[in-house]
Amino acid sequence: MCDTIAINKKFSETMQTILAKNSDRPLGECQPLGYFPAGTKREKPSCVKSTSKKMTATVNGTGYCKEGSRFAVIGSRPYWMDGFEMGANEKGLFIGNEAEGSKCPAETVEGLLGMDMLRCALEAAETAREAVGVITGLLETFGQNANASQLFDRRYENTFIMCDQKEVWILETAGRQWVSKKIDDYATVSNCYTITTDWTECSKDMKKTVRDNRWLHPSEPVDFAKAYTKPATRQRFSVPRRNQMMKLLFGCLLQSMNEIAQKRLEDDIEDGKFHDDRELNKALKSYGASVGVPMLKFILGDHFEDEINAGRFSDSGGENCSICMHANSWDEAKTAASMIMTYEKGIGLKLLWAPASPCMSVYIPVYWIPGQVPKIPECMSRGSEKFDDESLWWHMEWAGQLTGIDEEVYSEDNSNDLLEVELNQEDAQERIEKLARKLVKDGMEKEAQELLNEFTENYALKAMLAAGDINDYMIKEIQADGGFYGPRKEFLKDYAERVSLFENIVLS
Repeated sequence: MCDTIAINKKFSETMQTILAKNSDRPLGECQPLGYFPAGTKREKPSCVKSTSKKMTATVNGTGYCKEGSRFAVIGSRPYWMDGFEMGANEKGLFIGNEAEGSKCPAETVEGLLGMDMLRCALEAAETAREAVGVITGLLETFGQNANASQLFDRRYENTFIMCDQKEVWILETAGRQWVSKKIDDYATVSNCYTITTDWTECSKDMKKTVRDNRWLHPSEPVDFAKAYTKPATRQRFSVPRRNQMMKLLFGCLLQSMNEIAQKRLEDDIEDGKFHDDRELNKALKSYGASVGVPMLKFILGDHFEDEINAGRFSDSGGENCSICMHANSWDEAKTAASMIMTYEKGIGLKLLWAPASPCMSVYIPVYWIPGQVPKIPECMSRGSEKFDDESLWWHMEWAGQLTGIDEEVYSEDNSNDLLEVELNQEDAQERIEKLARKLVKDGMEKEAQELLNEFTENYALKAMLAAGDINDYMIKEIQADGGFYGPRKEFLKDYAERVSLFENIVLS
């Protein structure tokens, strides 16, 4: 399960396209950040290592090219796979994907992972529209639905959101069928199809497949989401999460307007002035509504606080679905990383990466000036299936998990310790970015990149220290209390043993 938000630049606070995503993955699956230069060679994806299938530069001139990738890429990925959950390339193209389930039959041979297709598109495409072509070409040639888990057999199809600096596209897939849609305002996707009858393009046999299978009444227009959605339990969780994102996003847009504009818009809505979303969004734009990074951080950290989770032990206890996902058992998924990406002319890509659960983490900026090389601190690029004392991801994961022993006692202090890291860096970050812009303007791109790389390194180290201090404190508290306790006792004890937490962590 994942949740993704795309903001077209006309609704962006800084007039920059924004892509924001929570990547939800199997429990304990570390998700480090990686950078790969242009020319990186990948002859076949991780999902087909056990087969003889090889992918070459035959699909729209892309694929796993023997000559290497066309563009340099950066992305957040599960430690065991080549593909990205979310990422960007040197041209300012951003992509994130979502797991879906359709009525289409599974492939008879192993297909592709959505994450592999996502990375392929970043390596090969310059624009969002080109990325649609890359992924649909791969999809129609090789299929999808490979096993996406190291622990269980979990297969799914995919939705993708692609953003460049001019356009936003959604691509939804079912088997080898697909529809795409250009987004002119903003969009949210979760693990449920969202494109109905208003697609921009579709696969050759998409409509015929619907009619041949009688998935809709013969006189009914072809609604992709309605026709292809497979009835499944996941819909009970994904539909509310997407609705919550839209509700929070609309609330943020309203809050960005002045009080007079808010009142006028609310009155117009109550009077039924708007016949569809297009008219509503046009009104929002006319009133100057916009969304910024702080608002998106708020949405990505949401647990339906004071709503459907109210009164169930803790907001992050894993009792219900939420945008910031938490787990209560080994076979459940949780948010493994959160990312917000923007692209500014001059200093280029600004990627904010929060390891593990965003509600108990820090968004660390990574910068990528065009023509330069971003440097990812080792602690951000490190991590595997066991606890690693040098991995920022693992420290943030356990800062959140150990806080969950007794959220009423520990949550406020621990989350404030991490929030303090971000707050203490805000002024310095603004100053460093301003200086970097000046250096770029003066033709000193290399010096600007080095300055930004150094800032990222220092930021990551501060985050690492803060998370490590929380873990040291929490483990001492556990020892003083005689071990784990509370509603999540068995879960946390089992998790700690599986990832060798106490065998590796060093206490002062």
